[in-house]
Amino acid sequence: MGGEPFDGFPSVTTDRLSWIRTALDTIVKLGRRRVGLVSTSMGNTWFSSLAAELASRDLTMLPHWRILIHTALPEGTRNAVHLLMESREVPDALLVADDVFATAAMTGILDAGLRIGQDIDVVSHCNFPLLQPDVFPVHRVGFPVRHVLEKAFEFVDLQRKGEPTPESFAVPAVAIS
Repeated sequence: MGGEPFDGFPSVTTDRLSWIRTALDTIVKLGRRRVGLVSTSMGNTWFSSLAAELASRDLTMLPHWRILIHTALPEGTRNAVHLLMESREVPDALLVADDVFATAAMTGILDAGLRIGQDIDVVSHCNFPLLQPDVFPVHRVGFPVRHVLEKAFEFVDLQRKGEPTPESFAVPAVAIS
């Protein structure tokens, strides 16, 4: 599960492109145009897809608005986002591509004196139903674990019956606010 399909084995993956599209559509609905990003290094394909989807929506992401942090060190997110929010040009939306960074990113915004939901909106990845509790108005886009498990069990049932199994299935992202 996750990542790319594994050659020769049925795989349930997450549709990363649908996550990008759903998250950016949320930003557009919020009336925001300048997008910052907190993410791990997702690979060239992911960043190329993000750039294309930003352009198709006429959204701006300056190079220095992309903060890449290792998931083992999420505490660095707070300081990096605070520094970003203190710069001359600041985004009016922050896309958090891994929920491990969400709380620290929002704390960094508050450290800079900005108001979440007023000065800046936050759209964060999440794996439902596991939501980090927040007192902030954050918008969530992610993958329901129930959908992943249902598809995985469907693949197992097909294999047990000796029926052909699809090589892979990508679970689409959903948004909740």
